[in-house]
Amino acid sequence: MISTTLNVAPVSKDTNIGLWAAQVIGAALFFMSGAMKLFTPFPTLLR
Repeated sequence: MISTTLNVAPVSKDTNIGLWAAQVIGAALFFMSGAMKLFTPFPTLLR
């Protein structure tokens, strides 16, 4: 078995927090989009 090690440069804490915030905002947008389609009456969606 061959194992490889990746040497990755450390990421600053501010960058890490920014990436997490972007992920949370993206997930919230997808959730709100799905919720909007789930709770919108069917005849309204057909327009």
